[in-house]
Amino acid sequence: MPNNQWFGWTDPVIVLAWLGHSPASLQVFQANQVGRIMDILPRHRWRHVRTRDNPADLASRGTTVSDLSTSKLWWEGPGWLFLSPDQWPYTGLTPPTTTEGLRPTVVMTMSEVPTFRLWEWYSSFKKLKRITAWVIQAATKFRNKPVSNSKELTAEKLEAAERLILYRGQHECWPEVWEHLNKQQQLPRGHLLSKYHLRIHDGLIRLRGRVRENEVIPLRLSSTITRLIVSSAHNKGHPDTSTLIGLLGRASRLKSHVKGVGRSCVTCQRVYARPITQPTGDLPIDRTTPALSFTKIGVDLTGPLLVTRGNPQKPM
Repeated sequence: MPNNQWFGWTDPVIVLAWLGHSPASLQVFQANQVGRIMDILPRHRWRHVRTRDNPADLASRGTTVSDLSTSKLWWEGPGWLFLSPDQWPYTGLTPPTTTEGLRPTVVMTMSEVPTFRLWEWYSSFKKLKRITAWVIQAATKFRNKPVSNSKELTAEKLEAAERLILYRGQHECWPEVWEHLNKQQQLPRGHLLSKYHLRIHDGLIRLRGRVRENEVIPLRLSSTITRLIVSSAHNKGHPDTSTLIGLLGRASRLKSHVKGVGRSCVTCQRVYARPITQPTGDLPIDRTTPALSFTKIGVDLTGPLLVTRGNPQKPM
């Protein structure tokens, strides 16, 4: 009998489900058994047989020898096996969707990690610098790099924290500027910073000037870091608008932003508040009604009067 006329029959539908998978996706035991079965008979030649038509159930469920010797199902199988394959009964069963016996599948997904914006957690630039300095020191220690175990923050650590804050702020404000400067390309015409001479120094974008120490570090006015820097400089002495703009060398066009900080400062509102002017009252009717001279007179009280009576002067 040629192999293309062989068919396999099984009662449990879970076996049909396993035969529908590749052995590589099954657990070890199921994969070995399915591999051996498929070496003998391919999966598309397996069918499902109902329990009442399965002769193997007669022995597995128990029966007598006399019944087994006279059982036509045991000796010949179900009667429809003698018919052509297109006349075999259709069970209507499909292999179930199950994970039993399948090998666990590891799925790796990639998602964008949100940016750690530490400056949005604090309202003081001084406190933000100190927290950032402690974070840098802890991260350096976790990387097993040599770091000072001092419990005090030095000026160098605070400067490094400030540079990191400005670096992250500039990357958030000007990502396209960083890209063009790293590629040594000119900014497109119409860009806000296209009319300035820019350069990268000490890890920060700077507006090139004649005095390197006073070069401006550009930030957007809408940036949270800009607001913290302006508020920190304002709270040091509550200067006026022009003085504060002169002290800030990090951003241009700060006038409107500085004025907004001053308007929201309670101390400045108290110091620079305009005095309340009392409206003048109406003059008495006797002073505004026309009349002859000395018709109405008033007496003012005064005293004591000092008069001369010899020497020294004595009140009279």
